[in-house]
Amino acid sequence: MTEARARYRSDIIDLIGTTEHRICEMDAPIDSGQSEPMDRVQAEAMRRVDDVRCRFYLRRLDELRKTLARLDSGEYGSCENCRRQIEPERLKVLPETTLCLACAEEEP
Repeated sequence: MTEARARYRSDIIDLIGTTEHRICEMDAPIDSGQSEPMDRVQAEAMRRVDDVRCRFYLRRLDELRKTLARLDSGEYGSCENCRRQIEPERLKVLPETTLCLACAEEEP
């Protein structure tokens, strides 16, 4: 494995750990025994926001695990549309991307 790929692998593993940690932080229950109507409304709103955040993190976790599998198989860094190399700057910002910038800009 090249030095760059080893760095990408380490970064992706770190992102997986961070994402898992964020999901675990969200498992803390929200007190629903609020007596005031506004407290109950606020608690329900917080639950909904947490649900959206949780789905986002679970989706990101899945994408990062797929990225790690692509890295281990040697497919990482190649655009799935045109097969050219994805720009290193793009991979640094979006390590889970599967498209080069040109192909991503063509996507609807």
